[in-house]
Amino acid sequence: MADFVYDKALEDIGAALINLVTDTIKVVAAKSTYSAVKTATNPTLNDIASGDRVVIGTLANKTEVGGVFSADPTTLPATPNGVAASQLIVYKDTGSPTTSRLILHIDSATGLPFTGNGLDAPINWPTSDPNKIFKI
Repeated sequence: MADFVYDKALEDIGAALINLVTDTIKVVAAKSTYSAVKTATNPTLNDIASGDRVVIGTLANKTEVGGVFSADPTTLPATPNGVAASQLIVYKDTGSPTTSRLILHIDSATGLPFTGNGLDAPINWPTSDPNKIFKI
């Protein structure tokens, strides 16, 4: 697959149901067994089986300027030793997997796939790319 913003997330951003700066935005590293669907009707964290979720980190110091979303580097804490993650999915965390909207799917970034080693794993979001994490 390729990197993409979920269609429903674009709709929710446009309807002010997702605020990339003020909402809690997280990223989950997922195994290759998760099959992302860009056009999913109502994609939520619940669509990623708990067994496919490797580790979750929270984005900090988020900005959105001119439709370009950015954040500080994110730490994925204590990545499980020997467990491979092939994709990153950014989502709005509502506290419930059934309502936590999937926003962005990434599977072609430098460092993917990676295998956990029991230590924290940094995600260094793009800073030199004019589109940063993504552009709406």
